Amino acid sequence: MTPTATPTPAPAAAKRNVYALLVGIDAYPAPVPALSGCRNDIEAIEALLTARVSDSGHALHVRTLVDEEATRAAVIAGFRDHLTQATADDVALFYYSGHGSQEPAPEQWWHLEPDHLDETLVLHDSRTEGQWDLADKELSVLIAEVAASDPHVVIVLDCCHSGSGTRAPLEDGLAGRQAPTDRRPRPLESFLFDRDHVDELVGSRLPERDALGDSGWTMPDAPHVLLTGCRANETSKEVVQGGAHRGAMSAALEVALSTAGDALTYREIHRQVSAQVRRTVRYQSPQLETTSTDDLDRPFLGGAVRATPRYFVVTHDGRNWTVDGGAMHGLAAPVRDEQTLVTITDSHDAVVATGAVTAARSADATLTLTTGELDPARSYRAVVTATPLPPLLSRLDPGPGTEALRAALADRDEHGPLLVAEADPESGEQAQVQVTPDGSGYAISRVASERDLCPRAGTPDEAIGVLEHIAAWQRVADLRNPGTHLPRDTVAVTVEAQTAPGEEPFAEVDGLWRFDYATDGSGHQQPRPFTVTLTNTSQRPLWVALLDLTDTFGIFADAIAAGSMELGKGQSHPIELETSVPDELWDAGVTEVTDLLKLIVSTDEFDPRTLAQLDLEVSAPLRGGSTVRGAGPMSSLDRLLDHVGTRRAKPVGSGDSRADWFTVDIQVVAVRPRPGVAIRSDRQVEVAPGVRIAPHPSLRATVQLSGAPDATRDLSTAPVPGPLQEAGTTPFGLISTRGDESQADALVLTLDGGADPAAVTAAQPLVLHLDRPLDPDAHVLPLAWDGEFYVPLGFARRSGNGTEVVLQRLSDPVSTQRSLTGSIRILFRKLVGTALGLPPAYPLLRMATVDGDGSVTYESEPSAVKHAVQAADAVVLYVHGIIGDTEGMVRSSRVSGAVAPIGDRYDVVLAFDYENLDTPIEENAASLRSMLRDVGLASGHGKRLDVVAHSMGGLVSRHLVEIDGGVDVTHLITLGTPNAGSPWPSVQRWATAAIALLANGFIPVAWPVTALAALLGAVEKVDTALDEMQAQSAFLKRLAAAPDPSARYDVIVGNRSLAPSAEGVPTGRVARLMARLSPSRIGSEVVDLVFFDQPNDLAVSVKSASTLPAGRNPAPVLHTVATDHVSFFENPETLAVLADLTS
Repeated sequence: MTPTATPTPAPAAAKRNVYALLVGIDAYPAPVPALSGCRNDIEAIEALLTARVSDSGHALHVRTLVDEEATRAAVIAGFRDHLTQATADDVALFYYSGHGSQEPAPEQWWHLEPDHLDETLVLHDSRTEGQWDLADKELSVLIAEVAASDPHVVIVLDCCHSGSGTRAPLEDGLAGRQAPTDRRPRPLESFLFDRDHVDELVGSRLPERDALGDSGWTMPDAPHVLLTGCRANETSKEVVQGGAHRGAMSAALEVALSTAGDALTYREIHRQVSAQVRRTVRYQSPQLETTSTDDLDRPFLGGAVRATPRYFVVTHDGRNWTVDGGAMHGLAAPVRDEQTLVTITDSHDAVVATGAVTAARSADATLTLTTGELDPARSYRAVVTATPLPPLLSRLDPGPGTEALRAALADRDEHGPLLVAEADPESGEQAQVQVTPDGSGYAISRVASERDLCPRAGTPDEAIGVLEHIAAWQRVADLRNPGTHLPRDTVAVTVEAQTAPGEEPFAEVDGLWRFDYATDGSGHQQPRPFTVTLTNTSQRPLWVALLDLTDTFGIFADAIAAGSMELGKGQSHPIELETSVPDELWDAGVTEVTDLLKLIVSTDEFDPRTLAQLDLEVSAPLRGGSTVRGAGPMSSLDRLLDHVGTRRAKPVGSGDSRADWFTVDIQVVAVRPRPGVAIRSDRQVEVAPGVRIAPHPSLRATVQLSGAPDATRDLSTAPVPGPLQEAGTTPFGLISTRGDESQADALVLTLDGGADPAAVTAAQPLVLHLDRPLDPDAHVLPLAWDGEFYVPLGFARRSGNGTEVVLQRLSDPVSTQRSLTGSIRILFRKLVGTALGLPPAYPLLRMATVDGDGSVTYESEPSAVKHAVQAADAVVLYVHGIIGDTEGMVRSSRVSGAVAPIGDRYDVVLAFDYENLDTPIEENAASLRSMLRDVGLASGHGKRLDVVAHSMGGLVSRHLVEIDGGVDVTHLITLGTPNAGSPWPSVQRWATAAIALLANGFIPVAWPVTALAALLGAVEKVDTALDEMQAQSAFLKRLAAAPDPSARYDVIVGNRSLAPSAEGVPTGRVARLMARLSPSRIGSEVVDLVFFDQPNDLAVSVKSASTLPAGRNPAPVLHTVATDHVSFFENPETLAVLADLTS
């Protein structure tokens, strides 16, 4: 698609203009991950604008930029050359669909960003050399420039810039629209403005209840409306809708606009979009922000999008009957056997025919007559009477029981209508749910989700029953009438919760009502009652019903005793309700549930009780299908509602078939917090089933189990830092569950008056005992945000059949609107490594090969290794360091760069893995010497033997070469080896500091999963001393006095010092972070290193790594690369140096 800009002639005096800049990027250059639905989003919104804005009498001017067209320069030009043409009474729309991200904010603007990160839009070329993302401060400048001429400015951003990471990475979506943080230090002159300009433009937002949320984007005071895909601490997901990949928010916005009977206000759009997004994915809350409360009730684009016409015009084009409305007007294309049905009338409003849509384009559609005959020379009117309701499309994953389930589906299809069908990918169908057999039953989840939607079904019939149950719920949840002409305020809806004296009234936020439990007179928690009041504002009686759709797939129609009731003109009717968190869910760690209240308003009487169904059981699978199909319909709306429970559309009669109706969604969240439990000094206490806290001698506090979204909702920043999200950490639920990860992945700790968080130390930790097990390759990191930093708090380790979490420190409490005295929100993040740890028998000398997919295979049999060595001329040996193993080192030998992979230079690759914390270095060196001799590499072997050694591995290798002898080493290459010692007193303290620096953005590169997992493993090594690596240790003195080995030495040292001149980070911030970790334990040497008085790689100073005895021949050669201690073998500069040295 090429950039298009509609010519802009001088508009007629009475005609308003809509200028739209639409940007969608799927195809990003590596390493930014590609997306799939952004171009589809832009094509859909462009089609909708073309069909509906032009109809409204506005002049539409669109500039579209997709993929490689959407460069930074092109987007800026789109604002300055295109959108700035909008003047008073015009509309300027910027719609962006693509990756969002973050970048380090210049220190001058830290007062605007609590986490010191700017939010950004990732444009097609913005991660290439010399280019930058479009920062929110720059977007603010561009918006202000457009707003200067007083048009109505609307910004839509379907992306995410931070993401809380509070749940699994995808959370029911196919992809997240968040690119990795750009860690390059950005020069101030690269921005569109100076600091004073930003401070002048950026203003305060409305209170949250007026702005309906907080997107986290810094925007100007200039008048505008901002609609974003999610909150600042969430992610925007991609989903499949209509067989195409879409952004969840964009898809919901299209549905809301294309099916609206009248012009929707921003408040109504936000409410509808939020409801649909939450039905599709979890933990995504679209945000609406305005600079004026009046804009909340202003029509979308100032009314430029025309409401659905009261009727469509049917004409004959010489070949087919056509309708002057299409997909953008709510006339959907056929889906399987489902079609859009219309009733056709003449000019006297008499029904003369019915028809079905056989093809729908964006602005028109083709009809086939199903009853009656029409004169091709005349035109007619048509109204929509039924819309397609396709089956729930499922993907059946291969496994035991798949064919049995497929056969059961086919049998069900032959014997009657079915709500569920297997998706056919060859025809372009995209599954909505996936069914995974595991031999003991069937797990059902949304496609690409990591959580089950419901308990497992045991048999094929039970699985189909569960799927039908979900399908019936989804159809009712999605129920809407695109052809309605009843004004949306025909029935006014108010919601009011009971409050105690002095308690602040509840308000709708983020498109939903949140009601926490109330405490009764005896101190027990009770569901909070609330009232939904319906008022008929029209001049005619109407029939109403209020359905309750629970998030466990129940549908209840008893809010009104008879199911529905007649509401006279001007009449009001209050409905008393309460919603609760069931005990069985609460015991499993769930503290909040969401109910969708669906109001149905009709001009005809109807009975919604035919739709009722029970909740899916939460403790056991369904026993057979439980979808309630009910009796026959009673009226036209009943027939339409009955269509929800069947698969094929039914023609409607001609009499009362045009009764009008519409729906309104009200989302209500019940919050049932777990009670706080006081920490005792004399005995352990139970916080929840399977979660116990050991006694602590001096900490006086109350602990409450929670879920991360609720515990961190009012924090000023993302509760989980971006680097930890990018590394693939996921929530670690504290409660043991059957299958799915518990949602209880957070603790809220509130200190008693005068209590000191410093009471928790490494010597007196706060210990949690969990019944849930910890997988062998999993590590857990507890952390908290203290208002300035993300602070690692401790570690977890396996303990019998359960898990022990050890908190060695607490952060300072953070005060919020919900907790003025402050509380500590502790999140638990899990990282699962691959091939982490060592085999039970070590040390090991093994032969390693790298497969085409990058996986490393080891050969341990000594005879096989010896045979390969004997046949080789050149051998390379990798020796790992203080953390990790040799896998990442070996894998790097096959990485191609400007030169051939290092592994091409050798016939055999050997790897030495050893226990590196409790075994003396000289003992490991002796083991290596013995093993090398055993495979034929004793003195006089006559082969090229190069050794590549990292960190402590360099000391092991030096001891082998300089003191032990007996092995001829041709070339020793060390990387980050502390030849003059390390200032860190223990491996745990170094690893904790390294994780803290990474989490808080002080590490300018992303660390691989294996490196972070190795660091987390090192944190678990409590107080393991690094005595031999301390400066002036007896071991290092012996090594310094060793004779000249007369071997070739190359010394690669890393320098990632965080000096202000290098990264723009003041040393004071790093000092404060280190003080948070261990204020009384960090010696002056560590302070000097971490505060970067000397160049270093975060663990070893350049001076230490380059210190070798003088006078050696050949002299060791020093090579400095820009890397940190754990990233040597991921760093292209390091690999290039290695390639040159081994050529």
